[in-house]
Amino acid sequence: MSKKSIMKEINMKSNEYSYIKLCYLVKYVFIAIFVIRALILSMFFGKAMNELMIMVGIYSVIIFFIFKGWFEIEGLIIMRELKRRTDKLPIPKENIFNWNNKGEVGIFFTDPEKGTFWFCSNQTDYNLYVYPIMEFNIYENNTLIFFEKIAGDCDLQKFKVFKPVQTY
Repeated sequence: MSKKSIMKEINMKSNEYSYIKLCYLVKYVFIAIFVIRALILSMFFGKAMNELMIMVGIYSVIIFFIFKGWFEIEGLIIMRELKRRTDKLPIPKENIFNWNNKGEVGIFFTDPEKGTFWFCSNQTDYNLYVYPIMEFNIYENNTLIFFEKIAGDCDLQKFKVFKPVQTY
Protein backbone atom coordinates (compact mmCIF):
# COMPACT_ATOMS: atom_id res chain seq x y z
CA MET A 1 0.00 0.00 0.00
CA SER A 2 1.46 3.37 -0.97
CA LYS A 3 1.97 6.25 1.43
CA LYS A 4 -0.58 8.34 -0.46
CA SER A 5 -3.31 5.71 -0.11
CA ILE A 6 -2.54 5.32 3.61
CA MET A 7 -2.84 9.09 4.09
CA LYS A 8 -6.10 9.06 2.11
CA GLU A 9 -7.49 6.49 4.54
CA ILE A 10 -6.56 8.66 7.52
CA ASN A 11 -8.17 11.85 6.16
CA MET A 12 -11.72 11.75 7.34
CA LYS A 13 -14.72 13.98 7.80
CA SER A 14 -17.74 12.77 9.72
CA ASN A 15 -21.12 14.50 9.74
CA GLU A 16 -22.21 12.28 12.62
CA TYR A 17 -21.99 15.10 15.18
CA SER A 18 -23.80 17.76 13.17
CA TYR A 19 -27.02 17.10 15.12
CA ILE A 20 -25.36 19.01 17.98
CA LYS A 21 -26.39 22.24 16.21
CA LEU A 22 -29.93 21.51 17.45
CA CYS A 23 -28.82 22.71 20.91
CA TYR A 24 -29.00 26.25 19.53
CA LEU A 25 -32.78 25.83 19.13
CA VAL A 26 -33.49 25.06 22.80
CA LYS A 27 -33.89 28.71 23.78
CA TYR A 28 -36.49 29.19 21.04
CA VAL A 29 -38.47 26.23 22.38
CA PHE A 30 -38.64 27.94 25.78
CA ILE A 31 -39.75 31.20 24.17
CA ALA A 32 -42.42 29.33 22.18
CA ILE A 33 -43.71 27.80 25.42
CA PHE A 34 -44.09 31.28 26.94
CA VAL A 35 -45.83 32.61 23.81
CA ILE A 36 -48.28 29.68 23.80
CA ARG A 37 -48.87 30.18 27.53
CA ALA A 38 -49.61 33.87 26.92
CA LEU A 39 -52.07 33.03 24.14
CA ILE A 40 -53.87 30.51 26.34
CA LEU A 41 -54.09 33.02 29.20
CA SER A 42 -55.44 35.60 26.78
CA MET A 43 -58.06 33.34 25.18
CA PHE A 44 -59.36 31.45 28.21
CA PHE A 45 -58.81 33.80 31.12
CA GLY A 46 -59.34 37.16 29.45
CA LYS A 47 -55.95 38.59 30.38
CA ALA A 48 -54.99 41.82 28.62
CA MET A 49 -52.78 41.14 25.63
CA ASN A 50 -50.53 44.13 26.43
CA GLU A 51 -49.56 42.64 29.79
CA LEU A 52 -48.93 39.25 28.24
CA MET A 53 -46.74 40.63 25.46
CA ILE A 54 -44.66 42.52 28.03
CA MET A 55 -44.29 39.28 30.02
CA VAL A 56 -43.26 37.36 26.89
CA GLY A 57 -40.71 40.07 26.07
CA ILE A 58 -39.26 39.96 29.58
CA TYR A 59 -39.15 36.14 29.55
CA SER A 60 -37.42 36.19 26.15
CA VAL A 61 -34.72 38.55 27.40
CA ILE A 62 -34.21 36.40 30.50
CA ILE A 63 -33.98 33.21 28.42
CA PHE A 64 -31.45 34.75 26.01
CA PHE A 65 -29.43 36.03 28.97
CA ILE A 66 -29.42 32.59 30.62
CA PHE A 67 -28.47 30.75 27.42
CA LYS A 68 -26.00 33.25 25.95
CA GLY A 69 -25.02 35.47 28.88
CA TRP A 70 -23.21 34.62 32.06
CA PHE A 71 -24.38 31.04 32.29
CA GLU A 72 -23.66 30.03 28.66
CA ILE A 73 -25.97 27.04 28.96
CA GLU A 74 -25.90 26.53 25.18
CA GLY A 75 -22.14 26.03 25.18
CA LEU A 76 -22.27 23.79 28.25
CA ILE A 77 -24.86 21.50 26.65
CA ILE A 78 -22.80 21.26 23.45
CA MET A 79 -19.55 20.70 25.36
CA ARG A 80 -21.04 17.88 27.44
CA GLU A 81 -22.35 16.17 24.31
CA LEU A 82 -19.02 16.52 22.48
CA LYS A 83 -17.16 15.03 25.46
CA ARG A 84 -19.68 12.22 25.81
CA ARG A 85 -19.43 11.29 22.13
CA THR A 86 -15.63 11.51 21.86
CA ASP A 87 -15.09 9.56 25.11
CA LYS A 88 -16.78 6.61 23.40
CA LEU A 89 -14.23 6.57 20.56
CA PRO A 90 -11.98 3.49 20.96
CA ILE A 91 -8.68 5.27 20.37
CA PRO A 92 -5.89 6.48 22.66
CA LYS A 93 -6.15 10.21 23.29
CA GLU A 94 -3.38 12.68 24.15
CA ASN A 95 -3.14 16.48 24.19
CA ILE A 96 -6.84 16.86 24.91
CA PHE A 97 -8.17 20.41 24.60
CA ASN A 98 -11.82 21.29 25.08
CA TRP A 99 -13.19 24.79 25.30
CA ASN A 100 -16.34 26.83 25.71
CA ASN A 101 -15.06 30.36 25.29
CA LYS A 102 -17.09 33.39 24.12
CA GLY A 103 -19.31 31.45 21.74
CA GLU A 104 -16.50 29.16 20.59
CA VAL A 105 -17.12 25.52 21.52
CA GLY A 106 -15.00 22.55 20.53
CA ILE A 107 -12.81 19.60 21.31
CA PHE A 108 -9.38 18.61 19.99
CA PHE A 109 -7.11 15.66 20.75
CA THR A 110 -4.34 13.66 19.13
CA ASP A 111 -4.01 9.95 18.45
CA PRO A 112 -0.33 9.15 19.11
CA GLU A 113 -0.48 5.71 17.47
CA LYS A 114 -1.56 7.01 14.06
CA GLY A 115 -0.09 10.53 14.29
CA THR A 116 -3.47 12.14 13.68
CA PHE A 117 -5.55 14.82 15.32
CA TRP A 118 -9.29 14.76 15.88
CA PHE A 119 -11.13 18.08 15.80
CA CYS A 120 -14.80 19.02 16.20
CA SER A 121 -15.98 22.58 16.79
CA ASN A 122 -18.46 25.23 15.77
CA GLN A 123 -15.67 26.37 13.40
CA THR A 124 -16.36 23.19 11.40
CA ASP A 125 -20.14 23.27 11.86
CA TYR A 126 -19.70 20.36 14.32
CA ASN A 127 -18.32 18.00 11.70
CA LEU A 128 -15.60 15.72 13.10
CA TYR A 129 -12.30 15.92 11.22
CA VAL A 130 -9.39 13.49 11.43
CA TYR A 131 -6.13 14.42 9.67
CA PRO A 132 -2.42 13.61 10.01
CA ILE A 133 -0.69 16.22 12.14
CA MET A 134 2.20 16.44 9.65
CA GLU A 135 -0.11 18.00 7.03
CA PHE A 136 -0.53 21.16 9.11
CA ASN A 137 1.71 24.03 10.23
CA ILE A 138 1.18 24.84 13.88
CA TYR A 139 1.48 28.35 15.33
CA GLU A 140 0.97 29.17 18.97
CA ASN A 141 0.44 32.15 21.27
CA ASN A 142 -0.59 32.48 24.92
CA THR A 143 -4.24 31.51 24.48
CA LEU A 144 -4.55 29.89 21.03
CA ILE A 145 -3.00 27.24 18.82
CA PHE A 146 -3.46 27.87 15.09
CA PHE A 147 -3.40 25.08 12.52
CA GLU A 148 -2.92 25.80 8.82
CA LYS A 149 -2.94 23.22 6.01
CA ILE A 150 0.47 22.96 4.32
CA ALA A 151 -0.68 21.72 0.91
CA GLY A 152 -3.36 19.63 -0.68
CA ASP A 153 -7.08 19.86 -0.94
CA CYS A 154 -9.30 19.40 2.08
CA ASP A 155 -12.30 21.01 3.73
CA LEU A 156 -10.29 22.03 6.76
CA GLN A 157 -7.71 24.66 5.73
CA LYS A 158 -7.35 26.73 8.93
CA PHE A 159 -8.68 26.43 12.44
CA LYS A 160 -7.84 27.45 15.99
CA VAL A 161 -7.78 25.59 19.29
CA PHE A 162 -8.16 27.38 22.61
CA LYS A 163 -5.63 26.50 25.29
CA PRO A 164 -6.88 25.79 28.79
CA VAL A 165 -6.94 28.82 31.05
CA GLN A 166 -4.29 28.62 33.75
CA THR A 167 -5.11 30.09 37.12
CA TYR A 168 -2.45 31.09 39.60
